[in-house]
Amino acid sequence: MISQRATPTLDDAPLLTLRHNEYSGYGVFATEDIKSGSQVLDSGCPALYVVYRAFRKEVCGYCFKYENGRNWKVRLDENGGGGGGAIVFCSEDCRSAWVGEYREEGKEAYVALKSFVQKHTRKELEEEDKDRPIPSVQDVEERWNKVVLQGDLIRSFRTKTPLRGDSNSDDKQSKSSGKAVKKAYSSAISTPIIDIDMLFFLLSGVLSAASTTWSSKWQAILSLNPSPVYNTFSLLEETTTSYLHLMASLPISLLPFVTRETMEVIIFRDIANSFGIWSSKEDDGGEMLGHGTWPNASFFNHSCLPTVTQNRVGRNWVFKTLKDCTPGTEMCISYIRDKEKELGVVQRRELLKNGWGFVCRCSLCLKEE
Repeated sequence: MISQRATPTLDDAPLLTLRHNEYSGYGVFATEDIKSGSQVLDSGCPALYVVYRAFRKEVCGYCFKYENGRNWKVRLDENGGGGGGAIVFCSEDCRSAWVGEYREEGKEAYVALKSFVQKHTRKELEEEDKDRPIPSVQDVEERWNKVVLQGDLIRSFRTKTPLRGDSNSDDKQSKSSGKAVKKAYSSAISTPIIDIDMLFFLLSGVLSAASTTWSSKWQAILSLNPSPVYNTFSLLEETTTSYLHLMASLPISLLPFVTRETMEVIIFRDIANSFGIWSSKEDDGGEMLGHGTWPNASFFNHSCLPTVTQNRVGRNWVFKTLKDCTPGTEMCISYIRDKEKELGVVQRRELLKNGWGFVCRCSLCLKEE
């Protein structure tokens, strides 16, 4: 299932415009003369994000502050422990800002999912054979048809409402349906969790889809170029299993937004549009603490001769020009964190192909090939 792509727009960036280009769909271009060192975009907050479980006690859940492994003490759930998916903050101000952004519904959802994670076993997927073909359309549809049916049963169990077509059933049929919905729920909660980080990343997307305050953010996500392919069976299993776990654990008010379409919008946009949340601005030695999707920032294409630099300032990304730019100049960033300065064309292309799925044809690569 491929959701329709919304018309892209670039918000709050008067010096920039979006245009079609020949190799990536859309690119960011200068609308006027811009001096070197000029700020051309502040991304705003992420529409999707996750702090990885290994760092969740050490990274502020709002501003992403990290101090060399120091554990933060301010928790989202004041009465809860620090395990599972606990969110911590570097200050009460950051906690208040997070709650202001995600509201009590978001807090309730994170606490519920954290509790679910703490109580359930985890499953490590075996490394997939590189020669195994990617899932076919039939594989994907068969898996999702089965999972969506189970999801409908879980929703019926949790909301105490009959399945469609059951309202006029006799007692015997009703009892049979009751057993089926309970079995579907029990099966979901007994299925081991595959990827905790994926669960919380998907939750951030569900909250974006559900929030009236964030409706523009969800539309911005829809405007990003999707990569509508499950490139491994593992990804298909992780996504569908996470869907069932969210259906079984999130507050009932959010269940209308836990759908196959929502899951695939998030997963397919994530593949090519995410930015890493790094522990350091230095080129070497930093750790990737998580990742997120900032829709405005995702329209910058890559070049091994970038015209724009990007730096994370708290929760936002700030983009500044590296040189004077004239109207019509494409504004490109480096996806490989300055490694273009030390790698040759073959190494750069391999890195970009493995990480982002494209063969770079920027002016430097064409010159060196």
